[in-house]
Amino acid sequence: MLSPSTQRNPWSRLRDLLIHSADRRSVIIASALGAAVGVAPIPGFQVLLLGALAFRMRFHLPLALVVMNIGFGPLFLLWGTLEVVCGAWLRSGCDPFTRWQEVRVLFANPLVDLSTFVFSLLGDWLLGCMLVVPVVAALAAISTWMAIRWYDRMRLRF
Repeated sequence: MLSPSTQRNPWSRLRDLLIHSADRRSVIIASALGAAVGVAPIPGFQVLLLGALAFRMRFHLPLALVVMNIGFGPLFLLWGTLEVVCGAWLRSGCDPFTRWQEVRVLFANPLVDLSTFVFSLLGDWLLGCMLVVPVVAALAAISTWMAIRWYDRMRLRF
């Protein structure tokens, strides 16, 4: 039997996990990196990358994993399309709404060869990621900073 000092309530273990390294800096970094990795074009390696970054940079991993889910499942296609449209706009200056329609037609056409489809969008996708990923990370960091600041003000008020 475990001694009383080592025997702990499972809820306290969960609480310890969630508040471990929960200072302002680590929470803001975790939300920014979680959002950036969530929309980055690395499906399947997102959790591994966040785990390695959390170990190396010592930020709040559970929060980063929660925020990373903004690029989960069907939303990954939305982020990918947005990145393709931004990449085409950066590369050629074309109208984003026109490119959006072209990408939608490519997705809907079953006769398009997969290699033609991928190679026609790959360059724009990677170029768009260079714009979308930092913007999403900055927005996540700013919104987290504002939420922490609001929470501190509300806590001091009452």
